[in-house]
Amino acid sequence: MVIMTDRDQAQINALKAIYPQSTVNLCTWHVLRAIRSHFNTNQYPVLWDKVKAWVKTTDQIEFAKLWVEISGDPSAPQSFIAYLKA
Repeated sequence: MVIMTDRDQAQINALKAIYPQSTVNLCTWHVLRAIRSHFNTNQYPVLWDKVKAWVKTTDQIEFAKLWVEISGDPSAPQSFIAYLKA
């Protein structure tokens, strides 16, 4: 079973307790909304495009490639990178 939710940890814990074999995915809209609160997307349009592609890709190699580009970008706000690494 695959379940989609926002990042409500109490809800995720409850779902895992009731459906231990399930996969819990985060809602793309909620993820992007949370990310937007960490940097001004208008000031970093290239970064924003990469982040949108990163959260939507289903290809693990592309996901890893985009993560390296995003996390290694010296112009990216470091508070944003720290948020993603947490």
